Amino acid sequence: MNNKDSIQTKRYYIFGIGILIFLCLTAVFYKLGYLGFVESFKRPCIVRLTLGIYCPGCGITRSIKSLLSLDFLGCLYHHPFVFYVAALYAIFMVVNTLHYLTAGRRIQIPVFRLKMIYIIIGIIILFGQWILKNMGIYQIIPLHL
Repeated sequence: MNNKDSIQTKRYYIFGIGILIFLCLTAVFYKLGYLGFVESFKRPCIVRLTLGIYCPGCGITRSIKSLLSLDFLGCLYHHPFVFYVAALYAIFMVVNTLHYLTAGRRIQIPVFRLKMIYIIIGIIILFGQWILKNMGIYQIIPLHL
């Protein structure tokens, strides 16, 4: 890995630590009930109201709520893209933390770099879920949360 990739990966890692702190604080406040006012900001989807179909983002809010409640099955069900991004983020953070902790030691862990293929897979998941939801597949698979 060249120096430019190393600097960019380290910036992503530091940004990831900031996201982790923000997510932990958000989850704690959500569990304590301090983020209950968020429910009052719920608005119906404009695409769903005007066109009558689901948009590619329909379900992301419910998926994030499930993730904050540590309901991983619900997160996956409501919108698999959120689960994919969370899993990719977790892998990135764990592998790079181990890499930085073992730097200069006999055990060398390679850095986990973000690649274009991960973005392509995310886009496929995003639009695949959208197509399946509009085909009615989600109505066939009941999930009682």
